[in-house]
This record gives sequence, structure tokens and C-alpha cells, in this order.
Amino acid sequence: MILFMASCGVSGPAMNMKALITKNPVGTKVGIAEKKIWFGLAFDVDLSITAAAKKGNITNIATVDREIIGGLFNATYRTIVTGTNDEPEAEESTKNKKRSRSKSKGRR
Repeated sequence: MILFMASCGVSGPAMNMKALITKNPVGTKVGIAEKKIWFGLAFDVDLSITAAAKKGNITNIATVDREIIGGLFNATYRTIVTGTNDEPEAEESTKNKKRSRSKSKGRR
């Protein structure tokens, strides 16, 4: 019995480059949009820069990095965004609203 195995592959230089897309400071916040795809099938996948920024609570994007880690039957796709958030007041007010709601529920 003869067994034929075929595969598709993409090769390129092994680089991990971040693209500085704005003049914003890099900051300490990191947002990652990630999806593991099996057998090349992907449905309803959002790996956009916007999705990664939302997950990291980033409003001012500084760098964007895309990674693809391939396996035999799967691949992991990642969009990594770094930057800062200039809206700490909104973040704190949301936390305070949640705290006040939970306290008022306990008083009833």
C-alpha cells in the first residue's frame, strides 16, 4: 500500500516585528485578539486591530503585531496591540457605578 501525504505550507523569514503605526507612546496596555483554527476552518472570527484594542482597553494604539503559529492540524492567529488609554475617569466611573448598584441591591 502506498500512502501519499500532501500539505500546504507558507514559509518566510522568522521575524517578530511590531509595526509602529502612530506616534502615540507604546504604554503598558496590551490587547490580544486570538483564535485557534482547526483544519483551516474559521467561522465568525474577529482578529481585527479594533477587537484587540477593545480587549486591552486601549484607546490610543501605538503598535500592532500579527502572529501565526502553525501546527499539523491547527494554526493560532493573533493580533497584538499596545498603547494607552486616555479615559481613566470613564473606567473608574464604570467601576463605581457597579459598586453602587451592588450596594443598593443589598440594602433592599
